[in-house]
Amino acid sequence: MPTWNAMLNVNSTSTRLLITDYFGHDLLKARLPIHSDHPRALLTLLEGAAMYSGKRICVATSVAADQKILPWCDPLGEGLYSLDSALVLFEFIQLAARPRRLRGMGRFHEMRRLGVVAMQD
Repeated sequence: MPTWNAMLNVNSTSTRLLITDYFGHDLLKARLPIHSDHPRALLTLLEGAAMYSGKRICVATSVAADQKILPWCDPLGEGLYSLDSALVLFEFIQLAARPRRLRGMGRFHEMRRLGVVAMQD
């Protein structure tokens, strides 16, 4: 069974999660509050998805610059809860700036799809 892809975006208002299958079909979409009542809630949710898929999930994680500490890693005594587990691996990424597009010319969404198809061939 191919692996699932997970993307996590944390900003000042919410935590958004998207899990897709190998072919890019959406399997799970969630908009979660920044803070949970339990510091392992997000990790447990992702571990459940990994168990369901049958493979470890690597989570591409983007955190807004204004977040000083990750919301699900609350300090407890000697340190922080571990981010990774046997089923979940977090990979931190920096989102690229959106490419500038010409305005007033339409959406060109059909043309963008052609580019995606051409790259797959």
